[in-house]
Amino acid sequence: MEHPAGEYLSMEYGPYQGLPCNVHRSSGTQGAGRLHYHDFYQIYFVLRGSFAHGTEKASVRLYRGECFIIPPFFSHRIARNSENALFYSFSFREDFLPERIMENGLVEELFAALTPERLMPRIQLGPEELRRMEELMRFSQREFEEKRPGWDFALRGLLSAILVLLSRAYAPGRREGGGCAPFSECLAYLETHFTEGIPLAAAAERAYMSPAAFSRAFRAAEGASYGQYTASRRIDYACGLLAETDKPAEAVSAESGYGDYSAFYRAFRRETGTTPRAYRKRQKASGAQAAEAARRSGDRKSEAK
Repeated sequence: MEHPAGEYLSMEYGPYQGLPCNVHRSSGTQGAGRLHYHDFYQIYFVLRGSFAHGTEKASVRLYRGECFIIPPFFSHRIARNSENALFYSFSFREDFLPERIMENGLVEELFAALTPERLMPRIQLGPEELRRMEELMRFSQREFEEKRPGWDFALRGLLSAILVLLSRAYAPGRREGGGCAPFSECLAYLETHFTEGIPLAAAAERAYMSPAAFSRAFRAAEGASYGQYTASRRIDYACGLLAETDKPAEAVSAESGYGDYSAFYRAFRRETGTTPRAYRKRQKASGAQAAEAARRSGDRKSEAK
């Protein structure tokens, strides 16, 4: 095989600490913006914002609820397309793969598509798949960070569930659209376009349903009305901007889909119980406390050595 282009990364050093896997939740891509390759698999799951994943010749832009898998020795780069981007990353060596996982035909097909020669297309998850994936990744991160007895066995089981979920979403029928009804496709679309103020009637038309039928189906699928869902998603998005950027509250309001700041202020207070500026102040203070705690922990470890 021809030597890949870019910087080489290994799980033998750096943040991976020589472990067989690594799971983290992050908003930064750091050195990944440069062309690089590594000796392990890596699953990316976009929680918020958007990312560009590409090679020297091609690039794919990914949004919330979309995933991609990077195989070993694949030369690529990853960059954030939005300041509020957030993702989960699950990295693992080939020998960490669950035993007999390749006996599952869908998983085998998925891995057959992972080659060092071409950029793999995004894997789009439906609303229910998205929720399950977020739960699996959250659980995986906790197991990895806490490392309680049996953590590696638990992570192999979680990885098995993640790979099956991704394989189902990547199956040929799904890729061609045959497995997604218009309503499911509409829900997936709304997951990444909720700031655009799409009227219920327009959403229903996109799903080829009447507004009344769409409303009933939407509440059954999401457990909330269309209006409650969009308001909640916009405020969640605004919370991320307030916590992770220094944009003025008025700019956050506009970016979250509110044309009128007073409407945003009322909605924010209704959803969170506090004001946008008070929320930002609290988040900044919490972040400073966490950073100080981490510094003190590092000092203690250095002293112990």
